[in-house]
Parts: sequence; C-alpha cells; structure tokens
Amino acid sequence: MNYEQDISINLHNLDEEWIKQAATFHFYLVQLANAQRDREEIRSEQEELVADRYDEIRLDLAGAGAATKVTETSIKRVIEADPGYRNIDDRMKGADHTINLLNAAVKAMDQKKTALENLTKLQLSDWYSRPRDEKEQEEGRKEHLKTLNETMPRPKAKETRPARV
Repeated sequence: MNYEQDISINLHNLDEEWIKQAATFHFYLVQLANAQRDREEIRSEQEELVADRYDEIRLDLAGAGAATKVTETSIKRVIEADPGYRNIDDRMKGADHTINLLNAAVKAMDQKKTALENLTKLQLSDWYSRPRDEKEQEEGRKEHLKTLNETMPRPKAKETRPARV
C-alpha cells in the first residue's frame, strides 16, 4: 500500500473513500501487530544471547585471574561490545522505528476516518452545493414555503369566552 495515497481524501469520491477506509485501517493495524511480534522475537534473541554470554564471560574473566573483581558492570560492557549483541541491538532499534511509524500511520488513519465523517456531514448538508442565481434561489424559497405550509399544522382559532362578572 502507498501511505501517502492511503491518508489522502478524494473529496469528489467520498463513497469510495469510505469503502476503502476499513480495509486500509485494518492493513496498518495488522502491520503494527506484526512489527510488535518481530520486536518481541528480537528481544527474546537478545535475552538469550545475554544469558549465554554472561556465564562464558564470568568464567573467562575469573579464570584468567583478572586483577580486578568481576562485576556485573564489567560483564555488561563485554556483552555490549560483542558484535552479535550490537547486531541484535541495531535490529531492535530498527524494529522500534518501524513500530513508531506504524503507530503514526494508525493515528493518521483514525484522523482520516474523522475527516471522512465530517466531510460526509458537510456534503449531506449541501455545503458543497453549486452556486445558484437569484431566480433559482427564489424558486427554492417558494418551494420550501409551500412545503412548510402543507406540512405544518395550523394553529386553532382562539375561542372567545364571555367575560366573567
């Protein structure tokens, strides 16, 4: 799908815009769900790498007779310097960016829905009607008054009551 095209509205074809709206909105929601799943898979991969490397690094540093105490911070630094970890971290950042873009697309599609609702109301209220000359306006006014006179109930004539003494 084309994002720029998906968020635009053709004012002269609102019925087609409404037909496409639900399917397009659904498309972006599915893409967002897939991106979130992908990020969770990357996160699991990262946690697995950290767990595997943690024990290896602790044993390597302790077995090498490190002059300093082996700390969590030193292990974390070694893990973060690992090329595999950096690769996973880059993929995680890419997945987060994709999720942010898809969240923006979902919000834009929700805004489009609101705009379509308002444009439809305007069209139904004849907001985009064509200009009329004075003769057409007068004919329309007379037709409107005739319809009102035919459909509006007439008030009943007031009965006069004799005055009380």
